[in-house]
Amino acid sequence: MKLRSFSFASTALLKSAPAIIVIAFASGVTQAANKYWDLNNTTAGLGTGTGAWDLSATNWNTATVGTAATVAFASGDDAFFQTAGINTVTLGVDLTANSITQATNVTATTINSGGGTQITLTTGNITNSGNTAFIINPNIVLGASGTINATNIITLNGVVSGSGFGFTKTGGGNVLNLTAANTYTGATTLGTAGSATSAGTLTVSGVAGSIATSSGYTINGSGSKLLLDNTAGNVDRIINTGAVNLSVGGELSLTGNTTTATSETFGSLAIGSGNQIVTIASAAGLVTTLNAGTVSNAFTRTGNGTALIRGTSLDQS
Repeated sequence: MKLRSFSFASTALLKSAPAIIVIAFASGVTQAANKYWDLNNTTAGLGTGTGAWDLSATNWNTATVGTAATVAFASGDDAFFQTAGINTVTLGVDLTANSITQATNVTATTINSGGGTQITLTTGNITNSGNTAFIINPNIVLGASGTINATNIITLNGVVSGSGFGFTKTGGGNVLNLTAANTYTGATTLGTAGSATSAGTLTVSGVAGSIATSSGYTINGSGSKLLLDNTAGNVDRIINTGAVNLSVGGELSLTGNTTTATSETFGSLAIGSGNQIVTIASAAGLVTTLNAGTVSNAFTRTGNGTALIRGTSLDQS
């Protein structure tokens, strides 16, 4: 392992006497509705199973108890998967959802691309509050900088895009996996500024996984980790000129490839309050290099903040 250049260098009212005339203008704005995946129509409970997610298939219920007649999803609705079973969902068209949530224990949902290849998220919010994994394979277009709450594992295998938008990862102790070459340009944040609460791990991995167009990376909280995992691919995963900010116990971790040398570069490192961690893990006999300091004032520290630099298979240069 070689640590190089880590240089700490509307409504209107019209009055006319003696009568009062009220003229109301429709706003044309449709409010988002909560829609719950339900494949058993009016049978009590939300029916689990395989089906299409588009704007015509009546695979959704407006009632959490599942006793209303099922309806179609409408553009801009909030999508909920909480059937306490396995769901295999095929995106039939490109569509817009306000948010996507997997809830209820034992619900396990996989969303696949079909006739549709992307979901635009108005709020940018994705939640998994159940106790099983949630897999989303279509591309995600962020309509705002949202929150990805991974109380349990969320895997996004499609490209996450959005000009000027990023996300905040929450959900202590669990993982958000990103495996595509993502193109969103906003900030990548774990946890809440000033809070020691863990936001879990954001793992960027696979043969193409990267967040290299993000404007910067902030990791807040003890147990919050940005993991750049090159085990199954050797990719430039973060932007070379970007700032990495560690605070209240946040961690940046780089795992090297198993067959060849690995190198990752970023612009600057800011050590906030508390005790931060930088971890570099190399396979035996291989060199993993973390380069920092491509911009001026590449290292800053707040107060008595510290950073522990650690790794495996050290000094193999």
